[in-house]
This record gives sequence, structure tokens and C-alpha cells, in this order.
Amino acid sequence: MRTSPVSTAYVSRVNTPAAFSPVTWGYQINGGVYFQRWQAHLSLGQLRRWAYYTVNENRYRVEPSPADPHQLVRETQGIVENASLPIIGAGLSRVTLLAQGRYAVELGGQVSFLPTSGEQMASIRGEVARRLAVNRHVELQAGLTAEYGLTPLMSEQQQLVIHPLMIGIGLRIQPRSIK
Repeated sequence: MRTSPVSTAYVSRVNTPAAFSPVTWGYQINGGVYFQRWQAHLSLGQLRRWAYYTVNENRYRVEPSPADPHQLVRETQGIVENASLPIIGAGLSRVTLLAQGRYAVELGGQVSFLPTSGEQMASIRGEVARRLAVNRHVELQAGLTAEYGLTPLMSEQQQLVIHPLMIGIGLRIQPRSIK
């Protein structure tokens, strides 16, 4: 009788680049409508996913060492994932004005689709922005934006579960009629 060995692999030593390094930069462009403090938008963008990790397998080999001529060494495999994922989404958020309309705080959510992997992601998003008048009819909003993926995404090798955290700078040009 012959049996096949059961092979189990597990992930160890997960590394990622620095949070604000160029390998992690992506972008998102939104366009939409604003009505009574509610904003609905469509978005296009690119999400960058990068990770380096080691997979330890349940296989061993014998290697000589200075201390032991028959030392067992576990086989490992280093994996580097660097993916640029296009993202298409739609969102809804509520805008609140602070400090007599000089600042805007936006809180909402977004549902996104990643066409290359077929994954869907729901996320919550927020922005704090300073409102600046360009002229009588147009204003510019500049601020910090954060978005957190509530739905887990799988890595390319199906080894890691990832909840994307996207932090960025938001620039918006809109009609000044919003008080």
C-alpha cells in the first residue's frame, strides 16, 4: 500500500514596504453630484498591492553543517507580490461644514470592483478638507483622505488576506454655491 504525504504550508516573515514609499502609490479620480450635503460619485483608480513573505513548507532536506553532518532544513519559498490593480467604484457620503464653512468633513462609503481579479470591496472613507474660494463661482477643497477596505482581498498566491488602507491627499474643484 502506498500513501501520499500530506503537505502543509504556512506563511512566515511577512514584510511590506514603508507606508509612503513609491511602491505603494496609487491614485483615485472621483466625479459626481452634490445635493443637500450628500455627495454621490463614481471613481476610477489604481490600487497598489506589494508584499514579500516566506512560505514554509512541510518538506525537509538534509544538509551538512559544521555542528552536524546530517542537519534537517525546512524548505522555504520566498514570494514577492507587486500588483497594480485597476479599481472601479461608486460611493455615497455626507458632507458637514465646520468653522463657518471654512472646513468640510466628509464621511461615507464606497463599493469597488477590481476587474483584473474579479474581487469586490466595500470600504468606508473620510476626508477633512480646507475650502478655498477661487472666484465668486468656484472653490477648491484641499485635504487629507483615508479609506479602509472592510472586505478582505486575497493576495495573488491566495496566501494572505489583505484589508487595504488608503491614505492620500484630496483635491476637489466644485461650484461655490454650496454653503
